[in-house]
Amino acid sequence: MISPENFVPDFDGANLSTFSVATISDRMAANQRNSIANQDVVKNIQDIVFPELKTGQKVLDILWQANGKQFTTKCVYDENGIVYDNMLSNITLTEISANSPDELKASLDANSQSSTNAKVARQYSFTSTVVNYTITWLWGSTRGRIVIKHYIIWNGSNYIYDHGGSSDAWMSVGSASGRWANNYLSRSSRSKMAWGYGWATPTASFSIKLDYKSLSFSTSVSGVGSKGSGSGVHTIYLP
Repeated sequence: MISPENFVPDFDGANLSTFSVATISDRMAANQRNSIANQDVVKNIQDIVFPELKTGQKVLDILWQANGKQFTTKCVYDENGIVYDNMLSNITLTEISANSPDELKASLDANSQSSTNAKVARQYSFTSTVVNYTITWLWGSTRGRIVIKHYIIWNGSNYIYDHGGSSDAWMSVGSASGRWANNYLSRSSRSKMAWGYGWATPTASFSIKLDYKSLSFSTSVSGVGSKGSGSGVHTIYLP
């Protein structure tokens, strides 16, 4: 089912102009010519896919015509749907909803979630969703999601007690990750949070690195298949 001569796609999940197909060996040779880190794509697929192959699953040959090429793939499936196919499993569609990666003038509501403590002043929390990224299969069902949030705890007028973030990332038949780091805090005016994310199908990979001097993330992708990444700094201002 998997060999260096199998065809696999390359796609960013959103722009049709980025779509192309080639054999695994051709992709790896092109990466070497372009000084891109060599990846053992066959091993990547085996490590992710082989544990999902079970006795009783069925195999269907699918005929493809793409970029002037005609070829077949073997699609493994069961009663729950497709388990793996070199083309179908490495093509995704994506939808992203994100606030400005640089600055956001948030409308903070003093009636948001609040808590009281007899020993401290009243505290309010405000949370902004920075990245809301959905990864879907070609047939529309959700395959993965990346959500990154930025929060502050404040007094409702002119002081930020604390700030931070959270991330939730997952992807079936592939990998996804989201990261955050506090970037800057002015307790009387604003909170900044750096964020970065990446996702990839089994034949591709991504990296997310934090620059500890600038407290910002850099992201990159490589390999074949579908993949994506992004990074930025999100700001919450006090009104």
